[in-house]
Amino acid sequence: MVEITILRTKDRKRLTKRYIKTPDGEVSVSNFSMPTEYLWQVEDVGDIRRMYSIVRRLQGYQDACIIRGVPRTGLPEVATRTGQNFPEADEGTSWVMLDIDSVEAPEGMDTCSREAAEYIVSNLPPEFQDVSYVAQLSSSAGIRKDDGELLKSGIRLHLIFFLARPVQGKFLAAWLENFCYDTGFFRIGLDKGGHPMVNPGIDMALLKSSVQPHYTAAPIIQQGILCDVSGEDRIWLAEEASDVVELPQIDSGLEQVVADRRSSLRQEWALENGFIVEKRRVRTRNGTYSYHRVVPEQGSSEVRMGRELVRTELRADRHVLGLVLADERTPNSWYVTKRQPWLARRMGDEMEVPLEEFCPAAVERVKGLGWIEEIRSTTSDEEDVPHFCFKG
Repeated sequence: MVEITILRTKDRKRLTKRYIKTPDGEVSVSNFSMPTEYLWQVEDVGDIRRMYSIVRRLQGYQDACIIRGVPRTGLPEVATRTGQNFPEADEGTSWVMLDIDSVEAPEGMDTCSREAAEYIVSNLPPEFQDVSYVAQLSSSAGIRKDDGELLKSGIRLHLIFFLARPVQGKFLAAWLENFCYDTGFFRIGLDKGGHPMVNPGIDMALLKSSVQPHYTAAPIIQQGILCDVSGEDRIWLAEEASDVVELPQIDSGLEQVVADRRSSLRQEWALENGFIVEKRRVRTRNGTYSYHRVVPEQGSSEVRMGRELVRTELRADRHVLGLVLADERTPNSWYVTKRQPWLARRMGDEMEVPLEEFCPAAVERVKGLGWIEEIRSTTSDEEDVPHFCFKG
């Protein structure tokens, strides 16, 4: 039996974006804040056609989403969305939603078309070829500014596949990411804070967390805003020769292999684009560790580093420090742990970046908590200490 967990916000708050026109006529996105408590239910999906029927129905529920996790035994009907309450099944999950965000389309291709979905599928591993899937366009797909330009470029959609056997999300994510690097289905560039980041063609956040929301609701679009897609055209079922993906056995050690590849790609790109790589040493209450950070070459005026910190929020019994940043869409999406206070970690895909690179102001806050005692560059004659390889 294949099941999915459906969440609905307790207070019926929306889980979809609203697109409105500002007084000056610009198209603006009204995001939503993640609620704390949810009503949950489990549905038997049976096969890909039943999944299509359910997700199509959920388009009409602004307060609903689905997750990979399953409710723990004895969970109350209203619960917080945590990994403890909704862990992934020990054997894994028999379906997967792949999140595709802003992948460049070939010239002349309609980014909201079935042809665009087929183009994305052609970039997936051979095991996904000729397999039926559900395609659902993301909320921003097809929305245009008043001048006719797309509000957001690139192909933006979700692809749902059934698997022949259940697989843990973290192993599937490693296998898919490794394939992206093998085939060049990734891009590297600077994020909002000026940090070099490696972005696979598939967003792995949906796979790496059992409670990462898989958004299914259609967007709310104010009348008068141009959009290429009607509600009925946002989702479709592509039927192929097979209904399930036959995955190979995935080595549990692949996660570290992929982390090392990502780190190498990031450092290589940084060295070619105005950065240098420094070896750093950090002393904490738990020991001394080394890691590498990338920083602009001295005298470079083209590279800006660091996100602006608005405030921090201690949580999880003072073992986690949430970072509220000036330029983020989802508050507290980045955080620092007391156990590894020299890195910033992103919710969902658990991507990691040296905290010094990510937000220098947060380093001072962490030092003030006593989580970091010293952080500095290493010298060639210093004794080796455990080296930390970042996941980001």
